[in-house]
Amino acid sequence: MSHSVSAIVRSGTDTSPQLAFEKWEALVTAAFVPLSVTPADGGANGLPPGQFRAHIADTQFEQFGAAVIGATTQRIARTRRHIARSDQDYLLVSIQRTGRARMEQGGRRADWGPGSLVLIDTSRPFAGAHAAEAESVMLRIPLDRLLASTGLAPADLPMATPIAVRGTLAVVAEFLCGLAELGAEADPAAELLAGHGFELLAGALSLIAGDAGYARNSPALIHEVIAAYVRDHHADPAMTVEEVAHACGLSRRSLYRACEQFGGFGALVRRTRLEHARNLLREPGSRSLATIAGAAGFADERNFYRVFRQEMGMTPSEFRAQSA
Repeated sequence: MSHSVSAIVRSGTDTSPQLAFEKWEALVTAAFVPLSVTPADGGANGLPPGQFRAHIADTQFEQFGAAVIGATTQRIARTRRHIARSDQDYLLVSIQRTGRARMEQGGRRADWGPGSLVLIDTSRPFAGAHAAEAESVMLRIPLDRLLASTGLAPADLPMATPIAVRGTLAVVAEFLCGLAELGAEADPAAELLAGHGFELLAGALSLIAGDAGYARNSPALIHEVIAAYVRDHHADPAMTVEEVAHACGLSRRSLYRACEQFGGFGALVRRTRLEHARNLLREPGSRSLATIAGAAGFADERNFYRVFRQEMGMTPSEFRAQSA
């Protein structure tokens, strides 16, 4: 079972900058590992009241943790003294959403912004800083569990090095950021989706380490790559099995086999289009059913009506009226 903690910290009239940073340091330490957090100007007393703001929504799933975390300018550091107080080593994966950050570890220095991620090994000292109004999704995976699952060694992973989030890695990052958001909202779906999260993380990290073999044999990673492509292209009524298989680097047979957990390739496409159509039907306005059918990727309104009634047990018009 997962559990979540959310908090907002601000300095202001009732809270001095020093007290705000102390509260924030305690929250970050509890969510991740023991470390120090200080103002970027080097002293809490030099920060004008009301200028420090920070938020965290942290969810601990069965196999890993995910947090949406953001703050104004700050410095962080983890020393050998902090490490000595820890009973567990983690790999931290920082996916930047807004603002910029920098990190130093083991002689490497990373400076990154949105569209990149960075790996941090908590068993070794590190130091870094976040620019004003920076927000990221921070994932933490027990290092021993990750290494046992993938067969990787810490030296295989490029710590404190900006890594571009694109291709398969972008698919995994989108899934994990969405999972962190669901966890922050205490959405029950987060617990169900988290079952694939660790395997997706392990597959993505294997790709980063240059071990494509693990990723190719990761069912969760293959499933998410297929589902992501279908989500991005389902509005095209001419989308074919061959197109999706080629885009995902699979044979037609492998694609069909991978889609068995969805009930088949056709079922995956149908459900994705229906979800889009339901979202459009919930929106206010008088958009015609023919327009909605086309926008969701159905060949025509008649096909849309038939599939919707078969799957939902009601007509699109009845669903819209019920949603209103």
